[in-house]
Amino acid sequence: MSDKGNKPKDFDGTRSKYREWIYECHMYILANPTKYDTDMNKTLMVLSYMREGTASLFAQKYYFDRELREYKAMETKKAWGTFKDFLQELATAFKDKSLEQKVRQKLFTMRMGKQSADEFVTDYLMIAGESGFDLESTINYFH
Repeated sequence: MSDKGNKPKDFDGTRSKYREWIYECHMYILANPTKYDTDMNKTLMVLSYMREGTASLFAQKYYFDRELREYKAMETKKAWGTFKDFLQELATAFKDKSLEQKVRQKLFTMRMGKQSADEFVTDYLMIAGESGFDLESTINYFH
């Protein structure tokens, strides 16, 4: 059985590329639910696309901490844990912490220009979603 959807690109640890890359990983996992049916399988799939730069170092450490502890007999290996916990650890390591601030700045400097009202509102709401704002918190902007 062949995989469905596009495989994620390799990730090298560049923070500005993290959001797009993790989205690609999620879409690939969702398109192949029988193949990636456990937390460990999902985690291993994501790790397998961390082949370069600091991402590769992160992936190797994450894996070795859980599987190859025999070279350090006195240490106990860590449990694989949940995919959610893995994603939180991954975001802590690679998420662009300034992204929300940049997006919020863009949000509050947006101008309608020659766009239709519908186009402007659609663009605004898309950017608001990236900033972490919800619909209610953006209402004051339109008053």
